[in-house]
Amino acid sequence: ETVGTLGYMAPEVMARQRASPASDLFSLGAVLHAALTGRSPQGPMVGETSQLGASIGDSLQSNTRDRQTMVELLLALLDDGRPADPA
Repeated sequence: ETVGTLGYMAPEVMARQRASPASDLFSLGAVLHAALTGRSPQGPMVGETSQLGASIGDSLQSNTRDRQTMVELLLALLDDGRPADPA
């Protein structure tokens, strides 16, 4: 039995394949996308140009090998391109 919400489940989980940390990252990316944009993660992400949008988009790749790791996603979200505060 597969349990989850369509649009937030990783493709491999919907296909009843083995879940992995990459599956969790897909779901986290879907939730963050919905929370931050107010749009379904299944909607088009064309035009997302912010670092946040790009990082979340990377976590929604269908192929598990193309997804970032959780550490890579968090580091990308923390790195907004500004120089570090010297204080």
